[in-house]
Amino acid sequence: MESSDDDRLAQRRAHDLAVQEVLDRLAEAGPYDDPASVTERLERELAEIGVVGMPQPWVDAAVRALMEGNAYVVSSFTQDRADVPSPRTRVPDEIID
Repeated sequence: MESSDDDRLAQRRAHDLAVQEVLDRLAEAGPYDDPASVTERLERELAEIGVVGMPQPWVDAAVRALMEGNAYVVSSFTQDRADVPSPRTRVPDEIID
């Protein structure tokens, strides 16, 4: 892999880990009753780390998981490297593009 590819991969992984940390914190504070407030809190906390404009299908999937008190897993890398809380309920396995 070229250096620029290595740099992009490192940036992507750092981004994914930062997003995963937000999701993990929110999951640990759940479950929740109001999806609108979860969406607002998720988008606010992501903006605080410089992540804005996540695709709506991704936000919807993350909020569905958080409503049950489950962390949405950002990527296989974060699943392997981050301390993702165990799900509290059965979690569907889906890929959101």
